[in-house]
Amino acid sequence: MFKTFLWLLFLVITFATGYYFGERHSFVLPGQISEIPSELSSRTSNLEHTLKGIRLWMALNDSKDHLGLASSALEEKNFGSAVNEVREAKVKLEKAESLSQGELKKELKPLNQLILKTEADLAQMDPKAKYQVDSAKNRLEKIISK
Repeated sequence: MFKTFLWLLFLVITFATGYYFGERHSFVLPGQISEIPSELSSRTSNLEHTLKGIRLWMALNDSKDHLGLASSALEEKNFGSAVNEVREAKVKLEKAESLSQGELKKELKPLNQLILKTEADLAQMDPKAKYQVDSAKNRLEKIISK
């Protein structure tokens, strides 16, 4: 009999507690749960945008570094190494161009053409290629500093 009374008391207390909190609307969990997908989407979008910017910055800096190495190789009259470095710079710049948009993309297109021409001149061991490499590196530095 005592056990039955305790079970009945437990059920009444549980019901009363549920009813009390239900009337007070103190649990707003469903509202918070519905906000989670939009918040997650917003944060994911911001993270993707930031990550794309970092990849763009890294590709531009890698391209600039390769152009610097090509310039150093040309000072040592090492045309083979300079051609390889300019090719690497071209690959990185193409990656940066694919990641960029708007005004930056318009600035990178002529620079990419200059690097293509420089690569062809280096393959023919043209002495003006050193000036082209330095010019491309300077233009890239100006773009990065913006």
